[in-house]
Amino acid sequence: MAVVSDPAQQLRALNPRLNGGVYVFVTLADGQDLDASGVVATINEAEGTSVIIEAGAAAAAAAAARRARRLELQTAAAALLVGGILWLGMGIAPAWPGATLAVSGFAGTIALLLRD
Repeated sequence: MAVVSDPAQQLRALNPRLNGGVYVFVTLADGQDLDASGVVATINEAEGTSVIIEAGAAAAAAAAARRARRLELQTAAAALLVGGILWLGMGIAPAWPGATLAVSGFAGTIALLLRD
């Protein structure tokens, strides 16, 4: 195949096609993983990696990230609640740190339940 350097000839030789579906352009945070099955193109930039991806795959990735974040918050709230209950149950003086932990964990759990 010969190299073509004339821009007009390059444009005439293009054969573009329209892919069906809806695509979105998103930039991934550092270290963020993404299922590559719906990715059409990737662009590495100073701001991070940008991808062109099917809208459905992008929505699924966002939902998975929300579920993971919720699980992290649930784990933190449970750890605070259990830590506070243990503190109070062991009778460690002063009692206020245990009460603070228990109330914080309980409040976090209730906030997560009301959030849905």
